[in-house]
Amino acid sequence: MDITINKTNENPYLLRKEVHGKVSFTGATPSQKQLADALATKLNAKADAIFVSHIYTRFGSQAATFEAHIYPSKEQLEKVVRLGKKAKAKLGKAAPAPAAAPVEKKEEPKLAEKKEETKPVAKATEAKKEEPKKVEA
Repeated sequence: MDITINKTNENPYLLRKEVHGKVSFTGATPSQKQLADALATKLNAKADAIFVSHIYTRFGSQAATFEAHIYPSKEQLEKVVRLGKKAKAKLGKAAPAPAAAPVEKKEEPKLAEKKEETKPVAKATEAKKEEPKKVEA
């Protein structure tokens, strides 16, 4: 995999370096994680502090352009970039599994109780119909 960097911008507000470049490869398009590892070795940065936002390829081509953001630390990357489950899986980061909480089963009310609840609602609508309308003069 051969990487050439075309453009580099410093973004002081988000504390990151934005890198645009080209990558040539053989076989399949490299994944975001593979590209981040290659960028880390080329730019002397930490691989877990690099976020590859896009890899653009053309059909049948063995070259692609990419956009990546290089952060000073992993914590800064996590503050700025919000990843969903699929994006975390794509980058090789395991999403934390939710703790299994005991599920409490609520007993459903009996049919007789359900009927009693619906009857007052019907009476309330009938009472509204019987009220005379007030006319303001």
